[in-house]
Amino acid sequence: MTRTLLCCEGYNDQGHMDFSNGQWEEVEGVVQALIKITEPSQDFDFVTKSRKDIHNFRLQRKVISRNKAQALRLAGLAQKEDCRYIVYHRDEDNRGFEEIYGQVEELFSVAREHGYRCLAVIPMHMTESWLLADENAFQKAFSRKPTDPVLPKKPEETWGYKGDDEHPKKYIERVLKHFHKRPCTEIYVEIAKNCDVDVLKRKC
Repeated sequence: MTRTLLCCEGYNDQGHMDFSNGQWEEVEGVVQALIKITEPSQDFDFVTKSRKDIHNFRLQRKVISRNKAQALRLAGLAQKEDCRYIVYHRDEDNRGFEEIYGQVEELFSVAREHGYRCLAVIPMHMTESWLLADENAFQKAFSRKPTDPVLPKKPEETWGYKGDDEHPKKYIERVLKHFHKRPCTEIYVEIAKNCDVDVLKRKC
């Protein structure tokens, strides 16, 4: 069992708790699904935490540097939850990949010093960009490939202002409308689970 601390950008990425059949059940997010298809031989036990959970983790000593404090909190939370693996997801959101990647790597600094294995998950521009990569994933999930619109040839170059047709969130909304589906965590996960890792590597 690979016990892994997971912190994601948002609701669909990280998953959520859903009240169904008289009890609360955990609904996995897109990032969990993508990690599982990347490492199918691993048995993951994800401990999901929000950025707020990290920020609210109490340190035993005062730290002047805000970045150092966050790095200590992340490592401390992983230790508390008995996780030796840490996955941290942030969307690039057209702000510059190197800048965002550098910020996440800095967040890992203390954890890596203490032997934790860390993975930065940074889509360019956002997770929806990756979900627009593999038309066969839609074929498997919904019995046909997207045609109205077709998927972009370079999904990570698809961008626009929020609400524009080329913005990844709007683009996938338009694609799903063709299948009479609306964007939600469960639909996103169904697409992710059916993605081919080699296609994602080639196109993203």
